[in-house]
Amino acid sequence: MAHPLDGRLQSDVQVSLDKLEVVGSFCYLGDMLSTAGGCDLATTMHVKTAWKKFKELLPVLTSCHLLHKTRGPVYNTYVWSATFHASETWALTKPNLHHLLRNDRAMVRQICNIKPKDMATVGSIELLGQLGIDDLDLILRKRRLH
Repeated sequence: MAHPLDGRLQSDVQVSLDKLEVVGSFCYLGDMLSTAGGCDLATTMHVKTAWKKFKELLPVLTSCHLLHKTRGPVYNTYVWSATFHASETWALTKPNLHHLLRNDRAMVRQICNIKPKDMATVGSIELLGQLGIDDLDLILRKRRLH
């Protein structure tokens, strides 16, 4: 619903001869936009897209026939690309960053075959090093500066 200057709610807007429905969120060029602003919907949608891509590549990413140093670039190229497409325009908040980081770490642990009982003894930085990929914070900073 849109609020015109007089404060009344509107369910549609007249543009020329066309009547357009007012919606709370919509997909535009593959990104989710909402009337609330921010990038909550965009990060959620991109995380879902990344998990879909990750599950498609799971046989490759967890193959015992591939070195970790080979799995890392595959993950970087396909999964991170899906996650961070158009992220340069996101106004990330700490909860958004935490959401992205939590999902990234879960995927990295799965690639490295880390069981829940082993999580306390193996750090994320060590796993990233095994895969030969950078930390998510560093990747986002690079993307936003270029």
